[in-house]
Amino acid sequence: MRDFFSFYKLIIIAIILVIVVGMSVAKTIRLHKNEELINSNPAYTIGEITKYYEIGISNYHLEYKYDAEGGTYTNEVSPDVLFKNCEDDSNCINRKIYVKYYKGDHSISIPILDSIP
Repeated sequence: MRDFFSFYKLIIIAIILVIVVGMSVAKTIRLHKNEELINSNPAYTIGEITKYYEIGISNYHLEYKYDAEGGTYTNEVSPDVLFKNCEDDSNCINRKIYVKYYKGDHSISIPILDSIP
């Protein structure tokens, strides 16, 4: 009976691991495809940081909004660096940032991270 539960736990852990790895790979593929689209037909605009905070010790979350050809769009990224003057998370809110987006679908964008003043 004990071996059955050990095997059951092992199967559950394996399933969870496959799901997590699968989601990570899918996200990476989507980000890569979006970057290719953006680079194939790019446009630029100025956006605004709406959220910026630290997750744990060295991960960050950045949300931004921007206007493109009559519409307002939002997006988010997880940069791996702390931006200057953003040590207090609220210091980056409402700061301007350049955004590169795909002309064919304005909701596909990436912020130009080194453009934060």
